[in-house]
Amino acid sequence: MNLVLRCWFVVVAIAWAVWPDEGLGQIPFAAIHGTVSDPSGAVIGDATLIIRDKETGAQRIVKTQGDGLYHEERLDPDDYEMEVSSPGFLTAMYGLSLRAGDQLTVNFRLQIGQPSETVKVNGQISRSKIFRSTAGTFSNWRDSSPASASHP
Repeated sequence: MNLVLRCWFVVVAIAWAVWPDEGLGQIPFAAIHGTVSDPSGAVIGDATLIIRDKETGAQRIVKTQGDGLYHEERLDPDDYEMEVSSPGFLTAMYGLSLRAGDQLTVNFRLQIGQPSETVKVNGQISRSKIFRSTAGTFSNWRDSSPASASHP
């Protein structure tokens, strides 16, 4: 009996090691990361990003680090509205659709404005301006949508 159990374990371990990821199902979440910068390209630390699910209204608030980087994981596949703001800059609002398994780099370039201004720049983030990570590489998406976010 002990030998049968060991053989079964070895078979399961080998099958698990060689089974393609697609057979196990798709990653149920998405993630986004990127940089927030000013018109000259200088990074903006401590900028605020509000990521709001358009369907549920649930939102997450993310702050950029000192190097202007932000990162948010475990986002449900859905349509989102992203609001990006920092004192001394105009607030920018963008739409973004996330799919299961997306690992997207989305960079924002804020326009200079008076701290008291609450002007919002509306736009849809274009897939041509988003980089999708696949197996550690980045490839530029192409479509005919208007560009609203910048890329490196």
